[in-house]
Amino acid sequence: MGARVKEEEMEKMFWLSSENEQVAKRYCGTSLTLMMLLTVSDVVGRAFGHPIMGTFEVVGFMLALVIGFAMPRSRWPGSTSTWIL
Repeated sequence: MGARVKEEEMEKMFWLSSENEQVAKRYCGTSLTLMMLLTVSDVVGRAFGHPIMGTFEVVGFMLALVIGFAMPRSRWPGSTSTWIL
């Protein structure tokens, strides 16, 4: 009986981690898309003499979000693991 309870708990934990992974993927994809659009808009704006103020800081913040949400995925079994020194 104890083994069955543990199996159910493990299935629930796997489902939760899988659901969290999907949310993290959406945040990463959205952040990367927004970073790209913001950078392109800033470059085009600079060409016409109207840059977007704070682009560097916002893109840096979004990059930190992307790295933070992507790191747990790199530690999953079967994925390529990267060590940061």
